[in-house]
Amino acid sequence: LSSGAAHNAIVAAAVMLATTSVFAAGALQTASIVIDNPRSGETIHSNIGEVRVAVSLPAGAAIGASNTLRVLLDGKDFGSPQRTTTFTLKGVERGEHALEVRLLDPSGEVIASSGKVSFYLWQASVLFPGRS
Repeated sequence: LSSGAAHNAIVAAAVMLATTSVFAAGALQTASIVIDNPRSGETIHSNIGEVRVAVSLPAGAAIGASNTLRVLLDGKDFGSPQRTTTFTLKGVERGEHALEVRLLDPSGEVIASSGKVSFYLWQASVLFPGRS
């Protein structure tokens, strides 16, 4: 390969890795959800374990009566399916977490998904009540 062709091949491979490939209607399509909040590496202060989530959907994707968002926290389903792009997770334990969101069609098939975003939930400790 020439250096230009090799460069193009590397760029194409990087683009494929940076997007999430999903199967929809029997055809391979590329679509990704962006998690706008929380930001990667963010520390969230919430003594009651609430985390506000905001996502952006790929062009042409919609949620509502038919499609829903499935939230995965640390690789496991968390809460009920969401029908809006902004919502609050409740009952999140303190510590480091990985958040992922998937757009599902009415049959539960994945239409699009996000990458994982890591965040930290900080809660005041009963051992150190003066810390905030």
